[in-house]
Amino acid sequence: MKVVELDERREEAWLWLSGAVETLEDQETALLNVLDINPHNEHARRGIQIIKAYKR
Repeated sequence: MKVVELDERREEAWLWLSGAVETLEDQETALLNVLDINPHNEHARRGIQIIKAYKR
């Protein structure tokens, strides 16, 4: 959290944070932040797909 607080445009920090948070909602938020920074990040895209499939 500290890294994204210091630099909220740090793509790698959001990606790592998505794996450290406890809820699907927080994971999704972190991954969406990654995609906001870099819409081509395949790890974030895949993570969002998995979360959406799990929510069904």
